[in-house]
Amino acid sequence: MPAYPALSRSCALFLVLSAVSLGLAGCSTASKKSKASFTGLGLGLGMSSKECLARAMYFESNRSSNDGMLAVGTVVMNRYESGKYGKSVCEVVGAPRQFAPGVLSRDMTEGKSKDRAFAVATEVLGGRRHPKVGKAQFFHTAGYEPGYNNMRYVSIEGGNAFYEKVKKGEDTGGLVRIARQGPRDIGDMIAVQETTMIAAKGAPVPPPADEPVYAPPRPTAVMAPPPRIMADRAERRTERRAAPPPAPARVTAPPASAPPGVYVSAARPEPGYALSGGNIPSPAMLGWQSGPAGLY
Repeated sequence: MPAYPALSRSCALFLVLSAVSLGLAGCSTASKKSKASFTGLGLGLGMSSKECLARAMYFESNRSSNDGMLAVGTVVMNRYESGKYGKSVCEVVGAPRQFAPGVLSRDMTEGKSKDRAFAVATEVLGGRRHPKVGKAQFFHTAGYEPGYNNMRYVSIEGGNAFYEKVKKGEDTGGLVRIARQGPRDIGDMIAVQETTMIAAKGAPVPPPADEPVYAPPRPTAVMAPPPRIMADRAERRTERRAAPPPAPARVTAPPASAPPGVYVSAARPEPGYALSGGNIPSPAMLGWQSGPAGLY
């Protein structure tokens, strides 16, 4: 007689089905946990609104510019308040293809810039906004050419050009060319901002500070010579004007024929005649040696 009573076929089938159900439930639970963990990596689950906002400002602007960080933070809050990009600040920052890749997962390695980002994030969450950005919800790197004509640029801050989308036919403002051309030094945003604002108003734009402005040279005072020197100069000029012109030099015409061996100097001087002061140099002057046997 067996030690344990035999199980009926229906009871055994029930036990098998129960074990399979428990296994499937475990797989489903693990899948849900993995999915939640992957989603949290993109949407910042487990992060505070301050950290998500600080990350957006840290990775999306010139980290040495408070105005640049404040401008990016203003755009994030404008998107959050519109309700079109997410129900939380972290969802807005982690929305697909909206901000820099890895904005919620990369390490913020620059300590001072990280502290600056968190400090500005505290002010933004407290209600501070960038006055020039206004209600803009878009920006791109200054100097980038997007190829659209429905963008009204409102400001250039921290290396980014901030803009609003407008309908066809609406005024796009006067910052399009400068915003897409981009500043030469994105770290110096103050001069760029002043230049773009002047250009938008149609006023003449002053040259950059690093380019010299041409100015005519100052006149230099020249000391006049003493009166005695002036009188001497005038007297010499008067004497030169009163003196008769020099008589032309008399040139003796060469004879029709000359005896053999006689050189007529008036006909054609030697090449070195003028250089020697009018006198043909002697052999001694030329360094030759003379002796009883003649020149050698």
